[in-house]
Amino acid sequence: MGAAFVSVFLLTSLSCLFLLGIILYLILKPEGLTDPHGLSRKNTDKPDSIGTKHLPKNA
Repeated sequence: MGAAFVSVFLLTSLSCLFLLGIILYLILKPEGLTDPHGLSRKNTDKPDSIGTKHLPKNA
């Protein structure tokens, strides 16, 4: 009886810590949760998906 309680307790504790670690990683990584697809990062080598690279700078 005691061994079953200890094993269930350890299993739930470790799974909660694992989920907490994933949540903290998602919040604290450099992009954070604000931009999950990296859309705000500008890559100047490739044109935009809507094809605005050919427009002049002052347009």
